[in-house]
Amino acid sequence: MSLNVFISADIEGITGFVHPTQDETDEAARAMAADVNAAIDGIFEIYPDATVVVADAHGRMRTIPQEGIDQRATLVRGRGRPYGMVDGYDETTDLAMFIGYHARPGRGGVLEHTFSGSLAEVSINGTPVGELELNASLLAHHDIPVCLVTGDDVLAETVGHRLPHAGAVISKYARGGRAAICRPPEIVREEIRQAASDIAQTPPPTATVELPLDTPIDVDVRFQRSTHAELASLWPEVELGEESRSVHYRAPDMPTAYRFAYATATVRPRDV
Repeated sequence: MSLNVFISADIEGITGFVHPTQDETDEAARAMAADVNAAIDGIFEIYPDATVVVADAHGRMRTIPQEGIDQRATLVRGRGRPYGMVDGYDETTDLAMFIGYHARPGRGGVLEHTFSGSLAEVSINGTPVGELELNASLLAHHDIPVCLVTGDDVLAETVGHRLPHAGAVISKYARGGRAAICRPPEIVREEIRQAASDIAQTPPPTATVELPLDTPIDVDVRFQRSTHAELASLWPEVELGEESRSVHYRAPDMPTAYRFAYATATVRPRDV
């Protein structure tokens, strides 16, 4: 018996990353790859014949260098993928891991946001959510549980509430939106490796997210600026919300809800 693992990797929760100026630097790329490779090591330690797919989920989605990732894994790179940060899973995927994730806006986490700086808040059936919940809910729709999440302490608290079956490795302790007490990289990566190894030895749990996900799903997006909402409301079946900066969309299922929320992030300041 083998194991098929999907890893979605962002950068804001990576070891030592605290400021946008670090983005797209060699240092950040190496750190991102090292955190991901730690999880890969843990998986292959238990399942030498495992299948591991890593989705580069940060920014332009080509931060992780091809030569920097463990060569036993497959790397998914580039933007325009239908399911964004979690594009790359399939019907054979047994479980997922989120490496380098961050909190949603308003939580006090390091570099917190949801998909884009143009979005102030995304809600699913009236509950505010971030990338963690949106990505996990999409995977849960396909019966894929998220078993490990790494990032700052603020995110770890959310993991405890929304994904109680998942493990969390804390890479840093938030001291503001662009400041943190960063734990030693080698210690963090050893904890990631050990957590991944432990997970690989345990039957995957039921894919559940502690959110109201009854269909149809009401998606509400509040932008930073009302002009962004006006543009988004031009899309079919999208309505302006009661607040001038928000839009509302009723989706028939979670995949459609996810694609709508992800698409709203393409409305950027340069568009108005």
